[in-house]
Formats: sequence, C-alpha cells, structure tokens
Amino acid sequence: MSEGPKKRGRKVGKAEKAPTVNRKKSSEKGKRAERAAKLAEKDSPLKAMIQMVILVWVVFAGAFIYMSHSQGTFLPDWVNNYFNPGQIEMETMEPGDGENTPVKGDEVSIDYTATVTATGKTFDTTQGRGPMTFEVGEEPPKALLGLDLGVQNMTLGETAELKVTSAFAFGSRPVGEGENVVPPNSDITFVVTLVSINDLHMPEPEEEEEDYEDLWEDLGEDEMEAAESLGWDEESWGFHTEKTRMDWAELSDEEQEWADVLGYDEQSWDDPEEFMDDDEEEGDEEEGDDEEGEEGDDEGR
Repeated sequence: MSEGPKKRGRKVGKAEKAPTVNRKKSSEKGKRAERAAKLAEKDSPLKAMIQMVILVWVVFAGAFIYMSHSQGTFLPDWVNNYFNPGQIEMETMEPGDGENTPVKGDEVSIDYTATVTATGKTFDTTQGRGPMTFEVGEEPPKALLGLDLGVQNMTLGETAELKVTSAFAFGSRPVGEGENVVPPNSDITFVVTLVSINDLHMPEPEEEEEDYEDLWEDLGEDEMEAAESLGWDEESWGFHTEKTRMDWAELSDEEQEWADVLGYDEQSWDDPEEFMDDDEEEGDEEEGDDEEGEEGDDEGR
C-alpha cells in the first residue's frame, strides 16, 4: 500500500496556542529599521551644524537689535543707512571768491554753528574758540561727513547753510550732555564759512562804520534816550554839552555806554572836531555872509 502525502504535525498543547511567526517578514523589518538608524546617524552631524548656525545668527541678530535699541533705534546704522542714505541740502548765504574750491587732501579751516534741524537749538559753534581745521577726505575723517562733503562744494570765503541728514551726521548715536544733547537720528543744520584753503585765506571783512543820522528826528528811541542822558536835546544836538567837554576817562561806565550807543568811542569822543560850539556856528555863518558879500562886490565891479 502506497503511503499518502505526509501530513504536517499539528501543534498540541501550549504550542498550539502560540502565534505563528513569519520569519521572512520579521527579518525584512529588522533590516529596514537598521538602515533607518544608520541614515539617522549620518544626518545627525548636519542637523547639528544647521542648528548651530541658526543659533549663532539669532544671537548676533539679538545683539544688534539690543545695541541699536539702547541707542534709540531698532536697527543698526548700516541697515538704516541702506534704506535712508545721507543727503545734503546746500544754500549759499554769502558768495565766496568763485574760484578756489577745496579738493581731497587740502587742509581747510571753517567757522560754523550747528543746530538740531527739528528744534533749531544750537549745540555747537566755533565762535569764541577759533576756526576748525581738518583735511578734506581724511581717513578716518576728523569732521562729520556732511561737513567734509559740504565744503567741497564751496569756494573760499563763502558762507553757506548745510542741512545734513542723520546718516551724514551722528547717525543713531546720541551726542552731548545735559542741555546740549543731540537726540539719535537727528538731522543737523550747519552755517559754515570757508575761512582758508591751505595757504589761501579769505580777505578780512571791512569794518562797517556805524552810521548815525545828523538830524535829531532820525535818531532811534535808544539813541535819543542816550543823547538826552548825555545832556543833548533837539536844539543842542551836535553841539558841545557839559559831558562832551569832559575827557572819555572822566565819564562814568554808564555814560560811556550811552556814548557807545551813539557810535562814539574814546578816540572820537576826545576829537575836538566831533562837536561844535555855538560861537563856531556863528563864526561859520559870518564867514558865509562875508563870502557872499565879496562875491557881490566882484559882480558889481
């Protein structure tokens, strides 16, 4: 009798209740997990580097913002200047010689007065301390960039008004102390006079002689008050008074101030020809009459 196909043995007892394991599928899952773990190990250094770069950028950005915020702005100067570049508006107040203009490398001297454009408040001036001297185009610049660029468009002796935006002035930095502090991002207005270029100097200004009218009614209120304080009135104006016969040194400080209001100083006050006597005027009139009489006689002849 031939034997039939062999039947697989059936599990009995506890073995019958145990789950059947597909060894092929299990091995494939293990390989996939192992491959994923290897890939994760390869990616981890790159991820760490990216995270480090991002962290560094965040730290630097935070530092920039903090520094700028402490100076009154949200962004650093170079960012503000990119979006709002510097500008200069220039207006000539008094013309120069029209010939000599400074170029890079020239040494110039300037007189200036600086004010905050928004408020008109003066915070710096060379008056009383003498002109400021610097080299045009010097690196690093000694003067503000707005001044440096502005004088390159001026001629010797010129006075000009320069309106400079903050990018060409102090930027986001607050400058000064107390009442003279310049707020961050302030536009500045300079009134500048180009005094010299190297060895070339602007001519000295001619002294303007104060012109006081001869007639009493042409005097101003302050001049008339000063004249009356020195003993003059409408009738005696121009003639000697008790005060005018005194030497300058004999006048009190107040009387010297009154004389100064009228345009007198020590030299003109002590000048005998500055004031007239009543008898001098009469003598002049008599001389005039004599001259007229002589002319009449000549015509008669």
